[in-house]
Amino acid sequence: MTGYFSTPADAATFHAELCHLLLNQKVAFNSPVWFNVGCDRLEPKSDAQNWHWNPATGRVEFSVTGYSKPQCSACFINSVTTRWTRF
Repeated sequence: MTGYFSTPADAATFHAELCHLLLNQKVAFNSPVWFNVGCDRLEPKSDAQNWHWNPATGRVEFSVTGYSKPQCSACFINSVTTRWTRF
């Protein structure tokens, strides 16, 4: 088993449901998702750098990842007690 979904059918269901939600404007991603996710397919040899989790070392690292590990969130709420006034 590889990837995020257990089966190809699970992935197809997720894709269909996500398309429905987006095309019918029931949900919307924030701009980092629209501008960053999927760029690895457009520019696979990019030398872009970012912070990312490295499961091999168990650490957060800053390095060249191209677009293979995109930044997908503009806000980082760490817990339910996080207050916007602290930012």
